[in-house]
Amino acid sequence: MDSVIGRVYQPAFSQNAVWFQVEGIPVGDGIYTQNIQIVELNALNAAFAVIKWKKIAGIYEDVDREHHSTYPTNFHLLTSEEKPV
Repeated sequence: MDSVIGRVYQPAFSQNAVWFQVEGIPVGDGIYTQNIQIVELNALNAAFAVIKWKKIAGIYEDVDREHHSTYPTNFHLLTSEEKPV
């Protein structure tokens, strides 16, 4: 049986990540025309977005201040990347 490997990718845009805004957003015939959308991963991504917004707003503590994080379904591990200096 073939299995699907899913990934939730959560970017956060700030003044410190301006380069990411240009290079990180798929445009036109990008990734969304080549991959499937899975409802539970979209819901998880929405929850991560709310949590990140609350971190930026100061509601939750944000120790890492990451610019984006990734959650692959096959490893069950949330990673944070592109932290400010």
